[in-house]
Amino acid sequence: MIDVFVIITILLVMFIIMFLLIKKTVKDINHNSKEYYLLKLQDYDNLVNDNKEKNNKIENENENEEIKSEIEHDDVEKFNILLESNPEYQIDNFLRLAKDIDKEFDVDINKVITNFINGENIDNNVDYYNHLLIIKDRIDNIGLYNLTVSSSGFVNLLKEINQIDNLIVKKYKISSYKNNIMDFYSFLKNEIKCNDPTIYIEVGDKNMSFNNINNNIKTIYNPNIYKGIIIKYKNNMYDYSLSF
Repeated sequence: MIDVFVIITILLVMFIIMFLLIKKTVKDINHNSKEYYLLKLQDYDNLVNDNKEKNNKIENENENEEIKSEIEHDDVEKFNILLESNPEYQIDNFLRLAKDIDKEFDVDINKVITNFINGENIDNNVDYYNHLLIIKDRIDNIGLYNLTVSSSGFVNLLKEINQIDNLIVKKYKISSYKNNIMDFYSFLKNEIKCNDPTIYIEVGDKNMSFNNINNNIKTIYNPNIYKGIIIKYKNNMYDYSLSF
């Protein structure tokens, strides 16, 4: 019996070591891949700038043969590829399109936030949410383990919760969660998330904040937002943005 326990222990230790090694290897590969991508992107930007200067020389001197003689053979091939794949008119069209988008996507962010706060989406009754927090703190203080090993601990807890807010018990009983303390704890955390009165406003500018408008507002920076905002409230998202 002891030999079996020793073998299991050794196998468990080997499994943990292998898991950590694989995790580290994956992390290193991911990190190196990102660095490689950024380096290639920087090389591409440098190449674009270099060839743009060479293109200006061609337009000013209007003598392609003389310019090509001053450029090394490898640079000539790269230069010709860029001229074919990224012509000037595409850049002009892109800038014109970006200008049109900025013109059309003219959102008054402060007005959007004000209308949202004063609209029907906001539930000013936070009693249910506060009761959920009280019950979670109560469970954390008792301990999930103690409630699990006690034969009557969970039953007595539900009775106590019913006195605090019977709506919580009613919603739990008609939910798909099982009748045990671990499932009830998961139900409780999900209810807290879905009834959080905080209005999360995601912005694309690090210097932008709307926290002073309302005590329930929390501004979060989102680097993927190009223009506008995203509002998240009670597990719902309201998108007023142009995002990548």
